[in-house]
Amino acid sequence: MESKRNWLDARLVLLERLLSRHGLPVYPIYSLALFILALALVYRQRDGLLLAVQSLGGLDSVLAIMLCVGILLLGFPWSRLGYASFDRITQAGLLWFVGPAASAVFNGIASLVFPFFIRRRTGFSVRAALIRAIHNVGMIMLMILAGGLAFSLAGGSYPVTGLRSDVVFPVACTILAMQLSNGFLLRVRLALEEGRLRLPVDVFSNALETAASLIGLLTAVIVTTTERPVSLSYLFVMLAMIYLVKRLSDSRYRLEEKVRERTAHIQAQNQRLEEAQTKQRALVRRLEKLSREDELTGLSNRRELNQLMRQERDRALRYQGELSLALIDVDHFKRVNDAHSHQVGDEVLCTIARLLEAEVRGTDHLGRWGGEEFLVVLPNTGLTGAMRVVERMRKVIDRHDWQDVVPDLALSISAGVAEMDADGDLERLFRSADTRLYIAKRQGRNQVVAGDETSA
Repeated sequence: MESKRNWLDARLVLLERLLSRHGLPVYPIYSLALFILALALVYRQRDGLLLAVQSLGGLDSVLAIMLCVGILLLGFPWSRLGYASFDRITQAGLLWFVGPAASAVFNGIASLVFPFFIRRRTGFSVRAALIRAIHNVGMIMLMILAGGLAFSLAGGSYPVTGLRSDVVFPVACTILAMQLSNGFLLRVRLALEEGRLRLPVDVFSNALETAASLIGLLTAVIVTTTERPVSLSYLFVMLAMIYLVKRLSDSRYRLEEKVRERTAHIQAQNQRLEEAQTKQRALVRRLEKLSREDELTGLSNRRELNQLMRQERDRALRYQGELSLALIDVDHFKRVNDAHSHQVGDEVLCTIARLLEAEVRGTDHLGRWGGEEFLVVLPNTGLTGAMRVVERMRKVIDRHDWQDVVPDLALSISAGVAEMDADGDLERLFRSADTRLYIAKRQGRNQVVAGDETSA
């Protein structure tokens, strides 16, 4: 069965590509072919058609067509089908009352005018409504003719005059044939018009059409076997019940629409709220980053360095470890700004920051203290070890080629290094480093001063 479906899918795709390749509108051509085929088959049964119309009379024929149109107009929106109705009542009922040819014609006329009645509601253009009408006529007529053929082959005879056991099998065959042919033709239409090769099974649709077919059987029997006032009263009550179902379904559909709109509105609000929260979190992260980092170099700023110094001081005191501090200043940096612009000065500071950052150890903390000054916090490091680290930094800056920034530019740094006392006084530690930086500047710059030791 699956292989047959795949074969049909492949044929439909091939037909659509073939027609599209030649610039032909696939769905209108298919609809017209369906319409012509249905008319040709009805024409072959013209004798039965004429006999049925003659037996009914002109007025009843018109009333039958109006009944078909009325039941179509009493349809209601359905989420999965788009539109549902009890039209199978007239399709099957007229088939069992006046035969397949007359039923096909009466329901075909109703299907022809129906798209134009609902054109404003659906937004169809006149052309789209005409194509849909032609397709619907062909599909409905072929479906009814298929049901009539199944009824005849199963041994049924027209009209059905009673709900006897001998009509059960022919009626079942009719309903099955109409369901299968309708499903097949609808599948072809969806494949050509919308590119949907798979038609989902809708239990409600099948149940509705089967129930409508059985109501149509009951209608055919009542109209055939009762007096006209009784049959007209029955038809009036049936239409009233269908109208009531339509009103309830319309109310349900409007409620569902409101729920969908409200849900969509809430989802949109939630999405906007999530987007706002995401932006807020990003802003908070950015503000936190700005509060900790120097905007120019990306290193820790003074606020972050102060916090890191306190943390490392507390850790050193708790575990009786060592802690050293190095204050670094770029020599003659003002000359760079004055001679080459502040933009070049900023580029120099960023380059120095990257060079110093490459020399610090994983446990060290490097930051910009302010202006052209940098601070290095060296945990678990005594004065000698701290001096070695800072001396490597000095040599890197002294040997760096600044050609990419300014030709013939030469730069150096001076640094003062101090080790924390046992009492953990950070202010005294910083003053010691600052004093030794001042000594390094006074002694000629481009050197590191740590207590009595000087490296250059």
